[in-house]
Amino acid sequence: MHRGTEAAAPAASAEPGPVRRLPQSDELDALALLVAQPKLAACPEAQQIHDLLRDPGIREIYGAALATMRAGGRADVPAWLDSGPTDIRDHVSAP
Repeated sequence: MHRGTEAAAPAASAEPGPVRRLPQSDELDALALLVAQPKLAACPEAQQIHDLLRDPGIREIYGAALATMRAGGRADVPAWLDSGPTDIRDHVSAP
C-alpha cells in the first residue's frame, strides 16, 4: 500500500455531547432534608436555604417543593424532579 491510500480510521464525533453537571451533595442534602422533614417548610430558614443554593436546577426543584409544602401539599418528589432540569433528575434517579 502506498502512503495516503490507507483506509482512514473512523473519526471520533466532532460534536461534543452535552456537558453533565453534577450538583453539590450538600445542595441535594438540603432538598432531601426538606422532603424528609416537611414541617421545616414553615420555617423562615427554609427560604434562606433556597436563596443560598448555587445550582439553578436544585434551586428550581427546592423552590417548587417549598411552595408546595407551604401551600399544604404533600411531598411529590417525582413531580418536583420532573419540574427541574433533566440532568438533575437523571443524577438523583441514578442507581
